[in-house]
Amino acid sequence: MKHEISFICPECHSENKYKIDFSNVLHKLDSFDISDKLFEYDNGIWKFKFTIGYPLVAKVSDYYHRQFLKVKQITDKKSLDAFNVNINVDYTNLFIKKMEFTDAASGETTVVDTNDYSIDEVFDIISVFPQDVMYSENGVMSYIT
Repeated sequence: MKHEISFICPECHSENKYKIDFSNVLHKLDSFDISDKLFEYDNGIWKFKFTIGYPLVAKVSDYYHRQFLKVKQITDKKSLDAFNVNINVDYTNLFIKKMEFTDAASGETTVVDTNDYSIDEVFDIISVFPQDVMYSENGVMSYIT
């Protein structure tokens, strides 16, 4: 799958030709490891296990559709700026596929498969986690990014 692309330079008017070997590009893309990863975090009170992986296109599309509907309702710059900051954090949450958290005192474990919940429900669940789990230097957001 080799394709030749040619264009005329608008400055010097010379023709430029490039051959792109798409099979080589596809081969390199296939070499990336995009399998799910396990991230664990223990703060002494709770032990967390997160399954991290690339979100499905349908989930990302749904997320951006919801964000579009929200941004249409914003009328002031300060709220828009805050929204734009949060949209990146929220997008990162889409990479969390499964959460398992265990109470250190009781040993009780809860498992949340994010596919079983709406995006907003997942964000609500994540919002009650301790901040260190999510946003510390060695928290899950740092791991994802």
